[in-house]
Amino acid sequence: MTPTYESIFQIIRYPDPLLKGPFKPVDEDFAIYIRSIMPKLEATIKAHKAYGLAAPQVGFDRTFLLIDLSTDPKNEDYPQNKKIICVCNPQVISMDEPTIQSEEGCLSLPGVKIKVPRKSYCHVKYRDEFWQEKAVVFTGLEAIIFQHEFDHLQGTLLLDKISRLKRQMAIKRMHVVTKRNQMRW
Repeated sequence: MTPTYESIFQIIRYPDPLLKGPFKPVDEDFAIYIRSIMPKLEATIKAHKAYGLAAPQVGFDRTFLLIDLSTDPKNEDYPQNKKIICVCNPQVISMDEPTIQSEEGCLSLPGVKIKVPRKSYCHVKYRDEFWQEKAVVFTGLEAIIFQHEFDHLQGTLLLDKISRLKRQMAIKRMHVVTKRNQMRW
């Protein structure tokens, strides 16, 4: 069954200033609210075939993100029924080599793909939506997804990681894709 427009969040797109912050930490009361909207957040990820989602991309000025762990079929660290995790107030403990080049897209930048350097290992401390403290090591694709979504919580977009000329070309591409998508409706 395809999710309806009402059952998913609208994606905030560049150049909306909400994507740049500032962002407030999640507190225990807001974590309760996150639990109540998790089905809609998960539906948003699935509807857009995304690997992850950061709070600012769906209109929240809070520091939480989601990662779809089902993107890595080898992942055995999490139970089968818990494939999308919520990471509140993430703190990076360490990121290690090697650095890999990752071609990434972003829901907030439709049609844009940008190569960025990412670490292949991230040790992260956070609280989940049940306000439980967690520490996890993300590797490979999950490390890339975490870093991409964590960048959003710092007010950093893929466009901020490239030269001015490449940024102008990417913005032009985004406008073409957005216009084409609007014509379909």
